[in-house]
Amino acid sequence: MGVFKYFIITGLLVATMSANASQFVLENGYFRVSGEDGVVTSLRFDPAGKGLYGRNHIISLSVGNPVRDPNAKPEVDNSEHRLIIRSAKFTNPIKVDQSQANFAQLCAPGTTIGQTFTIEHGFLQSVEAHIPTWHTTNSSATLTLYRLEGNKKTRIASQRYENLVDGMWVELKAPDAPAGTFLLEMSDVKGMAGWWSLGKDVVKGEAQVDGQPKPNEDRCFRVHGYEIGIGDFEITLDGNRMHTRFVPARHADFDDGLSLSKDAIQTHIVFPWVKSGYDTTGERIVFHHFLTSDGLYMPVHQFKRRPWSGVSGAWVLMSGRFGSDLKFPNASIHLRFDEDSMTMVFPGGEREIELLPHSDELGEQFPVFYSSNPKIDKVLNEFLLSHNFNFGVGTNPDWKDWHTLQLSWTANRQCIWQRRQFLDFKIDSDGYVYCWGGDPGWPFPYKDEDNDGRNDYDTRHFTSNPCFILGAWREYCWNPDPEYLAKLMPRVRLAMEFMLKEMDGDKGILIAKAPGHEGKDKCIGSNYWDISPFGWKDAFTNAYYYYYPCLEAMAQLEEACIRYQTLGSLGEKETGSNENEEIAIAPRTPYYYRRLAEIVRKSYNETFWLDDKGRYSGCVDIDGVTHDYGFTYVNLTAMAHGLADPDRVRRIYEWMENGISSSGKRDIYSRWVFAPRACSIHIPRRDEPQDPVPSWWSMAWNGTAYDEQCQDGGAILYTSFYDILARARYLGADNAWKRLMEILKRYSEPDHLSGGSPLYRGEVTQGGPGGTAGSVGVEGEFPESGLVPVSFLYAFLGIDADIHGLKIKPNLPSALRFAGVRNLRYNGLMYDIRVTNNADPAKRTHRDDFSRWSIEIKCITKGCERVVRTCVRHGETFVFKG
Repeated sequence: MGVFKYFIITGLLVATMSANASQFVLENGYFRVSGEDGVVTSLRFDPAGKGLYGRNHIISLSVGNPVRDPNAKPEVDNSEHRLIIRSAKFTNPIKVDQSQANFAQLCAPGTTIGQTFTIEHGFLQSVEAHIPTWHTTNSSATLTLYRLEGNKKTRIASQRYENLVDGMWVELKAPDAPAGTFLLEMSDVKGMAGWWSLGKDVVKGEAQVDGQPKPNEDRCFRVHGYEIGIGDFEITLDGNRMHTRFVPARHADFDDGLSLSKDAIQTHIVFPWVKSGYDTTGERIVFHHFLTSDGLYMPVHQFKRRPWSGVSGAWVLMSGRFGSDLKFPNASIHLRFDEDSMTMVFPGGEREIELLPHSDELGEQFPVFYSSNPKIDKVLNEFLLSHNFNFGVGTNPDWKDWHTLQLSWTANRQCIWQRRQFLDFKIDSDGYVYCWGGDPGWPFPYKDEDNDGRNDYDTRHFTSNPCFILGAWREYCWNPDPEYLAKLMPRVRLAMEFMLKEMDGDKGILIAKAPGHEGKDKCIGSNYWDISPFGWKDAFTNAYYYYYPCLEAMAQLEEACIRYQTLGSLGEKETGSNENEEIAIAPRTPYYYRRLAEIVRKSYNETFWLDDKGRYSGCVDIDGVTHDYGFTYVNLTAMAHGLADPDRVRRIYEWMENGISSSGKRDIYSRWVFAPRACSIHIPRRDEPQDPVPSWWSMAWNGTAYDEQCQDGGAILYTSFYDILARARYLGADNAWKRLMEILKRYSEPDHLSGGSPLYRGEVTQGGPGGTAGSVGVEGEFPESGLVPVSFLYAFLGIDADIHGLKIKPNLPSALRFAGVRNLRYNGLMYDIRVTNNADPAKRTHRDDFSRWSIEIKCITKGCERVVRTCVRHGETFVFKG
């Protein structure tokens, strides 16, 4: 057999096929593509375009999962820069993923529950069910898969599952079952087992109970299968861009039954990977992070020990570890992780890859902290990137105060979307701000006995209104604009009126006066801590930075309206989201809100302070019963927002730092390190002894063992933000700095508080791709975790904004001579702000009565450059007008 080669002398383009006709090479100085048997197995780069290619980066590049075929025909067309693999074969994955759930359907002994579904093309391989066991570990059940053909029901596969674990996905294999309609059925249950379910019809198929359809429900299930495809796979090299294209063969061209649905075509790039463990520096890890056009930064650590994830944008940059970066335009990428491979799945058969020299530059979208300690700076900025910019603002109003604290001071593109949200969130005619997109309530607990498609339970969160107002206020303060304020005010006034009138807020304490929100065991969750039945007089909603600071926010917004004179005496009209009625809310005076804030502060301490315990309780229910389980998060935020006086602060920290938890140890802080336990006292399961304290869980949760749930002895990272702010405010900068250093030390461990379970110290993480209920919440579905590194801005640099301007009140610890932030955005301009401690290092305290702090403000926006310098005493605030 002869040798066939193309050489282009005037450039670096080379196309080669060796003596083995199934082997091929295509290169142009930037890319070197090679493989055999119809499969691309090597992709090497030189971003300089000189043909000095580095290591192979991939395992394969194909449409779907490649099938090696020695009869595949690689050839180069007449343009001599395009390779075509004729008759390339592959299997394209088919997946049905119904992972949404808002209630758990129990399968009682002697009954069956099931789900029907249809696969239109190809072959079924396996199906999974998401199983609740109500925290038991000795339950068992049988799953059976049937094919449905008219009235005929044929069993395909069946398996018994013992010792089921709560929240697990159980998989039933049914290899190569041809497409059709199927029923997955659970039966023969022993113990407590069921099936997570959704009270909506979202997939083709329906839930069943004892063979009877439940048309408005779907079970939580996943289907895996494949199609066989064949066609021509083209690779075109154009400078530093590579284009791939798949042209499927027509079904009529074949007599062996091969078929392919157009919408099933996917492009797959398979990279080497190590799923388990914590190391991200080995040869099999080829990237450091993903960066998106929307301002998201997703580090490699958060993908470890995960089964899948995703990243998308107008472009996605894969920042490489070996000298090259890859940029994917118009990317909606599903990431699938196996132990030794990472598959990037792109929809469609056409794809472009742009090759760039590696760069660590991120641009002005991402702020940078700096100080006199570069080692600390490195860790702090890694923490900021990995946890503050990895999720986005596609969240509901409960998160809006957090997200504005995290992002409104940045030029990140997520802020554009966030600014619009305050004008778009759905608000009822009475002023209630919807807490879950187009639904007024949380997705669980759920029932729909009247089959009207709506939840029969009132699952509203009464934190959504104050969160909405606080977020709107902060968004305006960082980006003051009278036209935006004019659109905002009717909405925030209406939201405030709901709290004042519907929740009795004008009397001093908000009361959740809604059915199921009485604050007792088996009631409904009323706030972010959704499996605890906070309700009625709820310390979290009233003090967890919601109602009390919300009143000051409203006072400032009304002041701004008076200043700009943009609104009339009644303001603009606001239309209720569910009614056509026009509603106008008369503005209240700033004095009204500030006077009411003092009443709230007094009422809060009278209602929730437990003098014998030295802390605030969590809730007073409709019967006047106080519920106290040592809620650290309630106490931290009450302190951070000034509800506690110095003596109460001292007593709270005495309890948290020296108190004994239900573990029998003084470990409220030491158990998890990165945050204190959510509560120091175990909330018993309903089947446990009810002494010395009774169960206090939402109707959607029966309880769990202490330490095993982030809302019962576990920890959620974001709470440390309020810890650091409270310490800086009351105990001093050095005390707060010491706590931050403990958290950064934990972050520096190999997991970087990211990825799936287990974390480096064995912690079980809650949520995230492939996750379940767990002991800790650190990233993924906890985007508020980014508050912790952001605490550096507020607690130590002392930078914040209100309607009067950018306020700077330096509070550096004695360990730092200077510190600052670059790429801070205020009122449309970019700044570099630095504060310096002028004291002699040997005498660096905060008690000297002289101009201790130097402040330098540099505007770094092109065309607007200027520098402002000033000095202030300790405890003084400089207000920068911009």
